[in-house]
Amino acid sequence: MLKSRISAVLAVAVLAAAVPGAVAAKPSKPKLGPAIDPQPGYEGQRKCSPSAKPGVERFRSLVLRAYPGTGYGSIGRPCNVVGTSEHKEGRAWDWGINARNASQKRAAENLFEWLFAGDSYGNGYAMARRLGVMYIIFNRRIWFPGSGWRVYCRQKPRGCVAPGGGGLRHPHDDHVHFSFTWKGARKRTTFWSPSRSMIAGVAGHPGSVGHWAVAGNGAVFPHGTSY
Repeated sequence: MLKSRISAVLAVAVLAAAVPGAVAAKPSKPKLGPAIDPQPGYEGQRKCSPSAKPGVERFRSLVLRAYPGTGYGSIGRPCNVVGTSEHKEGRAWDWGINARNASQKRAAENLFEWLFAGDSYGNGYAMARRLGVMYIIFNRRIWFPGSGWRVYCRQKPRGCVAPGGGGLRHPHDDHVHFSFTWKGARKRTTFWSPSRSMIAGVAGHPGSVGHWAVAGNGAVFPHGTSY
């Protein structure tokens, strides 16, 4: 009898762990220092290179490991599809999340909290910046680093309409769209190269106003560089 009860408890625990959002999981991260990547600007599609870029693939692996049971989604998109998209450069990912599914929506919100939280050094939106996340679209809203969440489209009888009565847009209620900067897509940010974030000291800049930052890996950066 005791053995069967223990088995039942273990089964419930395994089931709970497999349900997206049931456990407040967070993706794993490396040990990072105070230096951080700048807030990204918009880098739209300029060419067609739909093969998945390494930073996007690794981010997908991080997320799916933290939230098992959520959708694998897609990265690349064929060049002959109408319109421009970072998918066509292999630097966007659609994470399979249904906004009408409570547990999946919690998983998405949990990841957003991790991406947007400040770190112990006072850097805002720390993980999003370190990963090179350029913008996010989910459930009729779009997030930009400089302005936060805002309306992406409003649901009308004819479909989801862009603000100001514009054209129809996909509501993104069945997936989360992540677009990355080229540095993020190529794994050239501090998340993937933590040594670049390790500032060992700061010294006076000879002959002018400013300072030099000395990184833990021996590199020296003049004032105003990205990290």
